[in-house]
Amino acid sequence: YTFPLVYALAILTGDFLYDAIISEKIKTCFYLSLITTIIMLVIIAGLSIGSIMFPSYIPAKPSIRILLFLLFILVALFNIFILKKRFLSAICSLITFSLLFIYLVLFVAKDIQPFFSSQDLCKFMLEHYKVEGEILCSKPFVRGVRYYTDKAVAVMDIGGKQFFSPHPITFLNSEEKVIEFLQKQKSTYGVLRDSSLKDIERISMSGGFKVELLKQIGNAYLVRVNIPRQR
Repeated sequence: YTFPLVYALAILTGDFLYDAIISEKIKTCFYLSLITTIIMLVIIAGLSIGSIMFPSYIPAKPSIRILLFLLFILVALFNIFILKKRFLSAICSLITFSLLFIYLVLFVAKDIQPFFSSQDLCKFMLEHYKVEGEILCSKPFVRGVRYYTDKAVAVMDIGGKQFFSPHPITFLNSEEKVIEFLQKQKSTYGVLRDSSLKDIERISMSGGFKVELLKQIGNAYLVRVNIPRQR
């Protein structure tokens, strides 16, 4: 929704930086460079922590380490150029940092995509189970599950709010709605994150449903909920 604003913001930002550099507003340049440095260091730290916490989704680890090292070098160069008031060189180092970061994202995108989109979990579900009816999903997974399974989906988000834009799907934001939903299907498959898994386990215990954990990939859990047998 906000993509068209990028070009306008780029022009305004460029004009502001040009005015700050030409007018030699040292204080303004200092604060801008400080904020930029913090953002770049946060990016590097996030990528480093991510590669440690989720090693199975990071290909060619030596190459990733080299790229992270180069990013860190560019941060150092950026600050050196700022201190020497070589603002054009500083901007060039910032551009190089951005391009290298984009390349790094594209380099690992194929491997980390299943982690965010639940692609592998959906593939496993369709290959090993006969899925009928609506699939219960945590809010972050619903679009991916709908796309990769081509089946009807329902969102479980206890105490949550609807999507920003209208979505023609079942939205379950209370325990009563979840119980009513589960009662309509003999077996309900779900792709849930850990917090939703705890919710469905608690609700199933109170409602007499049986929950089976079938598979876990990353932070996504594949479960099957069966209605209680009639005696």
